[in-house]
Amino acid sequence: MLTVCLSNRTGGKIMIWTTSNKKEPDVLSYSTDQIIKLIVITRLSLYNQNLPCGTKAIREQLKNIDIQPLPALSRISYVLRKYGLTFRRTGYY
Repeated sequence: MLTVCLSNRTGGKIMIWTTSNKKEPDVLSYSTDQIIKLIVITRLSLYNQNLPCGTKAIREQLKNIDIQPLPALSRISYVLRKYGLTFRRTGYY
């Protein structure tokens, strides 16, 4: 990291610039377990709002909140089947 300090003798102002050669990520990366939980929470949230809650709607919602890596439609479908969240259900009965 490089820090540059300049002072203006007439105005008495000090300007500080900080630059970094290392590129910092703009978005957070989530683990597989966290993405599964996000899929389930998103599905239940859409269901409770009476909105479409299929795989495409869930993927679009995750894309809108900048989830990285974005899961594939087949992975979302697998998670929904695993947790019994298909056919307008909210879980196992």
